[in-house]
Amino acid sequence: EIVITKDGAFAKNHNATILKSKGELIKLMQMDDYFAHSNALQEIVDNFKGEWMITACLHDDEGKIGNLHYPVWTDDIITGNNRLGGISTLTIRNETKMLFEEPLTWVVDCDLYKRYHYKYGSPTILNNPNVVIDVRNDRLSSTLSDELKQKEIDYLMKKYE
Repeated sequence: EIVITKDGAFAKNHNATILKSKGELIKLMQMDDYFAHSNALQEIVDNFKGEWMITACLHDDEGKIGNLHYPVWTDDIITGNNRLGGISTLTIRNETKMLFEEPLTWVVDCDLYKRYHYKYGSPTILNNPNVVIDVRNDRLSSTLSDELKQKEIDYLMKKYE
């Protein structure tokens, strides 16, 4: 099953995808990210354990593929220190799905990961790079103001006091 949503607010789009999904597992992908090899999705499914999993990834910097990222949980993730990886590294079990908090933008993934960690513990980590993340300078995260980023971090700090 493939669920595609229209361009729009990040959290709203992904929430619509999650709510429409019917499969046992939900593999989210950003529109500019892609699988690292032809068996990537099968490898994710074969190694899925628990309620959520994060896979290692590579970065695509304008056609230069590299910078292998191994995911690591950090207790200070709500400060924006996301060492797990972007949304495209995430796979969740459908029956335990959680939704993204709207209208967060900068730390929307950090918030979701924190809630999953709180409820289910650390993610299963698959240290094989199965996803390639596009890291061009025109990504949404590079267009947000420092003021907005700090406002969202402050919000999470208060939320998880």
